[in-house]
Amino acid sequence: MCIRDSWMPDHLSLQGKSNIIAAAHYHPEHELFADVLVSIPDGFHLMVTDREEPFQFAASKFQFSLDKSGLVTQLDLPANELANLSLRINLPGWNALKGFYATQPLSGQVKASLASLAHLNGVFLDLPLLTGSVDTDLRLDGTIGEPLIIGASVLKHASADIPALGIKLSDIDLQAQSKTGNQVVYRLSARSSEAKPLTLTGRTIMEPTSGWPTSLNIQADNFQLVNLPDIKMHISPQLDIDIQGRDVSLTGQITVPQALFRPRTLPRTSVSTSNDVVFIGETESPLVEERWNISSRVRLILGDNVYFDGFGLRGEINGNLLLIDEPGKLTLGQGEIKITEGTYKAYGQDAKIRRGRLIFANTVIDDPAIDLEAVREVDTVTAGVRVTGTLKQPELSLFSEPAMSESDVASYFLLGRPMETGEDSEGQ
Repeated sequence: MCIRDSWMPDHLSLQGKSNIIAAAHYHPEHELFADVLVSIPDGFHLMVTDREEPFQFAASKFQFSLDKSGLVTQLDLPANELANLSLRINLPGWNALKGFYATQPLSGQVKASLASLAHLNGVFLDLPLLTGSVDTDLRLDGTIGEPLIIGASVLKHASADIPALGIKLSDIDLQAQSKTGNQVVYRLSARSSEAKPLTLTGRTIMEPTSGWPTSLNIQADNFQLVNLPDIKMHISPQLDIDIQGRDVSLTGQITVPQALFRPRTLPRTSVSTSNDVVFIGETESPLVEERWNISSRVRLILGDNVYFDGFGLRGEINGNLLLIDEPGKLTLGQGEIKITEGTYKAYGQDAKIRRGRLIFANTVIDDPAIDLEAVREVDTVTAGVRVTGTLKQPELSLFSEPAMSESDVASYFLLGRPMETGEDSEGQ
């Protein structure tokens, strides 16, 4: 029979012929036996839209056998010299009429290889120019409730473009290995520039009833994370991540040794509903999705080569900020960010920043207190604008040294001379 591909995505299609042989025996009281063999003796082609060459598979087969000795499944899916997948799963003594149970013995083997991930570009993955090779050799043991996976999976010499961040990752190496069957240890390294690679190490305890406890560590030195026109940023993270079920704990620090922020548009923000708004006629509670419970205490350190240029503000920024997250709560900040060696455009004038701080006193991260003074110096007179309040509700006021009327302060700041001189000039 011809292979049907109506279940596949629109950009994929299969071409080939298969042979199916099936037999079954059922007794309602105690047994169900079955034998199924699906073979594709001449192989098949996986066609991909906008791709000239199809993905060619050699002769393949799937076998399913269920009898008194249990269940045996076998899949052989070779793709000539490019890839190979071999899967064996056995459930000794399994009775289909009794269903699955946690203590059911399990055994099997998984072998897979792919000479180049480039063959998957546009097929299953959405990363352009993905390269690298994959080799997997795993042995399955234990029970369905507590499976043991022994072996290793290795990704070597990979690279990938990430357009959303404007970077290309290279020298990607990933190794996941289990020697005991109840623990998987892995290590990942990748580069995004000529600097040292980012490394991720960790382990996962193979205990599904405990939520697959996982611990990760991320380290890097001056790793290029973003390279876009509006944002260019390198980071040096030292992070520890613990995951158990849907509970995630993140601790450590992220140093930003160099960055350039050039925002040209404000990010979209949601409008919160006033506390005195009452909804009428809503009796049913909305569906609640199962969420990740994320707790974090991460210190953000801005180094000596971090600059901001946008919305009238231009200058070097540095600071030390502790970011605190708890499940169901808004992100809080403790610390301050300073603006040095910069200018602030106010009332059409570029004023020198004499003092600039964003103060986070255990406050919501997007609404810190502002303490900013920008001045214009004319001879012995200093005229300036002072910004206080919060980021969402700033308050602007004029000041001068020495003190003078508000009209003179405004004239000095805008025109570089007192109001009186401005009036004389207009009369000439």
